[in-house]
Amino acid sequence: MNIRTKVATVGLLLCWTAPTQETGRQVIPKTWDDARLATLEIPVASLGAGKKHHVPAEYYYHVPIRPVYRTYPVYVPGREPAGYQEWLKQQDPKIVFDDAKPRTAREWIEDGKVVFHSPVAYDALVIESDVKDPNWYKLVRPPVAKDGAIPFLRYGIREKGKVEVGVLACGTCHSRLMPDGSVVDGFQGNFRYNSAIAWSYLVRGTPEFVHGDVKLIYGTPFMSPDPHAVMQGQSVDEIARHEEALPAGVIARNGASPYWPTQVPSLIGLQGRRYLDHTGIIQQRDIVDLMRYMALAQGLDFVSNYNGFIPNGEGDPPQLPDPLTLRAKRYSDEQLFALAMYIYSLKPPPNPNPSNDLSGKGKEIFAREACAGCHPAPLYSNNHLVPADGFTPPPEHLAKYSILPKSIGIDPGLTLRTRRGSGYYRVPSLRNVWAREMLGHSGYSKTLEDFFDPRRVRADYVPTGFRPNGDKPFPVKGHEFGLNLSAEDRTALIAFLRTL
Repeated sequence: MNIRTKVATVGLLLCWTAPTQETGRQVIPKTWDDARLATLEIPVASLGAGKKHHVPAEYYYHVPIRPVYRTYPVYVPGREPAGYQEWLKQQDPKIVFDDAKPRTAREWIEDGKVVFHSPVAYDALVIESDVKDPNWYKLVRPPVAKDGAIPFLRYGIREKGKVEVGVLACGTCHSRLMPDGSVVDGFQGNFRYNSAIAWSYLVRGTPEFVHGDVKLIYGTPFMSPDPHAVMQGQSVDEIARHEEALPAGVIARNGASPYWPTQVPSLIGLQGRRYLDHTGIIQQRDIVDLMRYMALAQGLDFVSNYNGFIPNGEGDPPQLPDPLTLRAKRYSDEQLFALAMYIYSLKPPPNPNPSNDLSGKGKEIFAREACAGCHPAPLYSNNHLVPADGFTPPPEHLAKYSILPKSIGIDPGLTLRTRRGSGYYRVPSLRNVWAREMLGHSGYSKTLEDFFDPRRVRADYVPTGFRPNGDKPFPVKGHEFGLNLSAEDRTALIAFLRTL
């Protein structure tokens, strides 16, 4: 780890004051600070000379705060406790996060877990009739916990007698149901979120709604040619097929694309990362930057201005909607701080892959092949950015950011053709890679064996993870390090990586 990376990592821990265990006193940092927001992101590469601007603090703090309600498990048919639905209808709405409550450090973390599992949307993407319909399960194939619950969804009671399905909590994408039936917060999620979108489009989506949703989530009209313009001429069935094609662990999130989706990253160990997102577009200089990132991810990025294009804008040219009626509400600074504290506290479960002679040999190969140049311990990332093919870092970037000198040939679509693209990819951490699948920034490789398969760069290769061309060939290029190892050395290297 170089001195610049060390300073950046230490800074994450020193730029905020933890609450004392005795009194719970804490000065909550202000999330929406105009000056800090102006330097939060690396410029969007696809905007060219244009600029992205966030709403000013005056607008942000007029957006209503989203209450955090008590929520309840969603069970698959046949697994609900007797009388469960009737019992839910008798429950009063209960707000379970009080901004004014004094908290110790432990209490901030505990309440942050509540926010982590608090839905952002109710009866939107998934409704109660969906989770009662066998056909929904055939398409979405949600993992189910031992008790019959779907860990990624929650019932909410915001009005007595009205039971709603809540979704889009942090835990929807960042909780993983493990083989033993346990759920680990912060690991790469394994809920097929985009298949749930596909179902909602097919069952309830009018062409007008679906095309509007596509523009809101993926639109890039500032690009010429616009790679997403073709979707405006596609049928609902065609768009749903794009969504349904994404496997668990891969998501076409807001600002990304069903053509260039993102692998769902792990949040465990996030406090050590200087750049957030696979494209590294968000800097994490302190805990407040994480709070800003979460506020954007929960809907406020839809009112950002991309050189004149506002995804949730109204009129032509688009104008900001009234903050008081904005569909995407916001979390309070206290809720965001608690959420960030919880994410920073996350720890992995015990690694089921013990060190042995084979992994010991793999460790030697890791050193011999100079893998630590980009993936040094203990984070197993040097916290640098790698420029994509076709992107030349501007001189001012070299002075501001930690950038490796050259591209390693990775598919540039996500970082050059979406709203979430910086022109770079961050060097990923290899910690807890044993619990991930759909590897790489867009999840083209299902397993480490697939990622290190020398055949993956061939023209006739069909990816094992996300398949941009369906069953047709798509070479997974780039990061050819390790592809020339012998079969025995590859096996040993993979064994070592699984111990991290």
